Order: sequence, then structure tokens, then C-alpha cells
Amino acid sequence: MEVEIVEDMLPLTTLQQPKPKPTLQPNIKPKPPTIYLSLKPMHCVVHGMRQQCVGPFHKNLIGVNQCQTPLCVCFPQELVLIPPKPIEDSNFPPKNEMLPVEQKTLHDAEFVDILTAASLNYSTLTLLNPKTQYNVGDVITVRINMVDGYGKQRVVGGDDVRVRMIGIDSGHRASGNVMDFNNGSYTVTLKALWSGKVKIEAALPYTRESIASMLKWRRQYKTLFYYYGHFIKGTLSEYTMCSPYPTIQGYPSICNLTSMNYNYPWFCGQPINPLLSCDDFILANDFDYTQIPVTPAQFITFDRLTTKVKLKSVIELDISPGLDQQKQVTCNKLPRKQTWNITMPTGYFEKKEWKLLKCKNDLTKADIMSCLQNLTVIFYGDSTTRQWYKVLQNVTDCDQKTEKWTKPKWYEYSKCYHEKMNFTLIWAPHVFPFPNGRKEANGKSSIKPAVKTLEELPTNGKIVFVLHYFCHYARQHYTLFRDQIRSLKPALRKALSKNKDLHVAIKAPHVFYETMCPSHLNDFPGPIFTDILQEELKEFQDSVWYLNLWDMNLATDNGPIHPPNYVVWQYLKLLFGFTCK
Repeated sequence: MEVEIVEDMLPLTTLQQPKPKPTLQPNIKPKPPTIYLSLKPMHCVVHGMRQQCVGPFHKNLIGVNQCQTPLCVCFPQELVLIPPKPIEDSNFPPKNEMLPVEQKTLHDAEFVDILTAASLNYSTLTLLNPKTQYNVGDVITVRINMVDGYGKQRVVGGDDVRVRMIGIDSGHRASGNVMDFNNGSYTVTLKALWSGKVKIEAALPYTRESIASMLKWRRQYKTLFYYYGHFIKGTLSEYTMCSPYPTIQGYPSICNLTSMNYNYPWFCGQPINPLLSCDDFILANDFDYTQIPVTPAQFITFDRLTTKVKLKSVIELDISPGLDQQKQVTCNKLPRKQTWNITMPTGYFEKKEWKLLKCKNDLTKADIMSCLQNLTVIFYGDSTTRQWYKVLQNVTDCDQKTEKWTKPKWYEYSKCYHEKMNFTLIWAPHVFPFPNGRKEANGKSSIKPAVKTLEELPTNGKIVFVLHYFCHYARQHYTLFRDQIRSLKPALRKALSKNKDLHVAIKAPHVFYETMCPSHLNDFPGPIFTDILQEELKEFQDSVWYLNLWDMNLATDNGPIHPPNYVVWQYLKLLFGFTCK
């Protein structure tokens, strides 16, 4: 997933709410919501404002008169410039498959007053059962009481609370495990894993109110991002809007391109020009974020470029030396099932090294190079797995066998090979909604599903296959992600049964706080996707590795959507620590 960070935009400060207003009486009824119908903030616009596409005459600029570049193209209904109508679908999502996080907020009132949400200034961290002395090995328990901007104790839960412990002078970092009591209070369990002065801090990237808003938008509009499809026949050409859902407003007819997308849902508006048909589709790519009407409170909450906002309250402790945890096994001997236990912390950072708690991973670069002998490694997913490919390619200096990359944002299947090591490295992008898929001569998309790749794996030979879906699905309702994961299971069963030297690993969602448009693209779906992975892939927990990058990124307080290379190297070390013998 590609995000351009605008350096001169400052983090939101409005969330640091003012002091409570003592004159406000609790029995005053809230005012009806005011809705902003204005255009999106500039950092939520990808293809400019395209002013020629707004107004009574823009319909003259579609069909045969349409501009022939995505930078200026106009559509019958400007869903990314003017808010679309909410989609009335009482069966979406299916009630029997609605996740608890959505059930919890389903009937929440519209978020209209930012002071009713949890306050960064007034919410507090308190030690439970404090000790006069803490030693390495001790469990530390913290209570968080959420207070709103009016100074009132919160009585509901559902906030996204993230807690970590930092070595003030040592460079150590670890996350804490948060339990929500659904009454405005949370308890956090941390472990004293090193000695010295530490600070415990809590981040609140998403309040319950902002989470309820984001879930509501996904129910109402299904997609928070549109793609453009290009249709060409001879000299005729037209762009239309595309989506994983067949609810593209402005088009009387929709092209169902699901078959082309290997039976994964994909739809585009049928060209307005009657001389073009659905068969003339040639490619699709990213276009722009969906326009959404918002209340002032929602606008203030999401008009920012970072979700890294933290409670003012912190705790500082001095931890004395104690007994270090003894690691009994090397990580390649750890049962795969134990990697699916994601109770935090699962490890901690010691400067730039990730240390697991359940096993020992002392792999060096030389060890990894030895492990790569006679091995095929496949990274399947989005641009974050492409990042893994590039780092490992640079480390091994393997020769690119597919087309040479001409730009950093590369969207094509890539393969390199190191002849001396007999090492093959592959990066394969996932199907739509990944960008830049073309229809090939066989009528199928140029980007293939993981199911197809799994079916084509050989029955022998050492293979490490990493599966990942996250950022491109984060802009859709979570049911799209769940359907994708469910579709993997038959092919995954077969691949694991036919090749005993196959290692499959699931790359978990990761924390990222910096985003171009946080109302539409952010890491809030990460825990939701994690729950789906845990539930849907339960039968594979004895045979598939789970790479818990959420814990690792939470500990290091990762900002960018593409983590720094030293963190990516720790990802790779984690992977090969499990799969190398």
C-alpha cells in the first residue's frame, strides 16, 4: 500500500481537549448533528479537485467527450468529490456474521461532540497493587480510567487503547496486554523484562466514537476507496469507476468482472459510450478516496496525518535486576500452535533486536544465507511484502529474472534467482483490490490469487510461503477480508498435505500511525483482521506459522505504513527463525 506523507501538515492538536465546562448541565439534550458536505481535506484527495467534474455541465465530459487521463477524467456521478447516497442494504453485513466489535457500536448515536469522547488530558494511568520494589520477572498491572472532555468518567468501553513500556535509557521496548471492562476502565498487564528506569505510556489512536463512525461508513458505502477501470476498443477509450462491490452509483449498468478476477468480486461501471462493452475492459488501478459526509466532531478527529496520540498521564518505575526468563528451545523447534497465542507481550525490542519470550532466535545473517540454500521463498501480498522481497534480494544479491524495476512503486510479479545457492525469491501481488491489474489474453487478470499459487506449488522441494492481506482490504468492509481468508482453506490443506517441506506463514497486520487519509486508510482494522485470522484458520494452527508483527510494531511505535528496513530485517529474522533448521 503506497502512502505519500505531506511533511508540512501538523498532527491534530484539537484532540487535546480544553478544560471541562463546569456550567454545562448533564440533562441538556445534544443538538441535532451538523453535517459537513464540503470537499475532503486536501490530504484525502489523490487526483486533485478536478473542478471541471463538479457542476451542471460535467456530464458533457463523460463518454465520448471524457478526458483521456485519470488526472482529469470525469464520471457520471463524482463519488470521490460529492458524497454518494448511503446504500440501503439491511442484509449487509449478514447479521449472523457481524463481528462483536460492530455489534457493540451498531446503535451508537452519531458522533457530534468531540468532548464526549475520551480525553487525552484527563484520562489516567494508575498502578494496581503497587510494590515498593519491582524486579525483572515481575508482572506489572496498570488501570486506565477514561474521562471525557467534560471531565466525566466514561461508562462505556470500546476505545482502541495501546500500551507499551519503554526503557528510558536502555532502548528496550515492549507492549502490554489490554483488557476492556466495557465500563470506561481498562487493565493492562506488562512484564518487567529488563532492569533500569522505565516509562509506561498509553496511546489512543481511535476512540469508541471514531471506531463506530468508521464501521458505519463501511456499512453505508461498503468501499471507502474507488478504482478506475479502463475500457479500450480500437480508437475508442473510456474510464469508469470500479469497486469490489456492485454498488457503483451513477452507472445504470455494471460490468461483473469477477470471473476475470479469478472469482473474487470485482465490478466496474459499464462505459457510457454504447460502442464500448464490458468485454473491452483492459486494466484497473487506484483512483481516489470515497467522499463521506461527516459531523464536525468526525472532521476534527480525522483531519490529521497521524493517529499517534497519547494520554498525558504516564507512569515511571525503577526495575531492579532479577531472574531472566530461560528460553528452553530454539524457535524452529517451537510448536507452530504456540505462535498463534498472541497474548502480549510475545517479545520485546532490545535496541534494534527483537527478542522472543517463548523461544531462542540467535540467527545471524550468515545463518540465514545458509538456510536459503536450495530454497524457494514466496512473498504473497501487497507492497509491504514487496518490501520484504527487496530487502532479501539486496541481502542475497540474487539476479532479477523478471522485468527490471523502473520505479520504487512496482506492481508486477517479480522473481530473482541465485544460481550458486540455488535460491529462488518471488513476490506476487494479491488480486483486486490490489492496483494495476490487467486483463491478459486468456481473459484473466495479470494478478493471480494465492489459491492459484498454492495449487501450482511442486510436491517436493523446500518452500517458504508467506501470505499477507491488509492495507488494501482496510478500506473495505471486513467481510471482504474474511471471504478472502475463507477461500484459501481448501488450497492450503492440499498444499500442506502434498509437500512435507512446505512452510506456510501468515504475516499478521502491523501497526502504522502515519497515513494520508486516516478516516479511510488506517490500522484500525488490524485487530479485527487478527480475530478473523484466528477464527478462520483455527484448523491450521498446528501446521502454519503466525508472524505476530502487531506486537512487534506496537513495541517499536512504528509510524510509516512501510516500516524502516531494520524492522523489516527483524520480520525476516522472525520468519527464518521458525522455518530454518
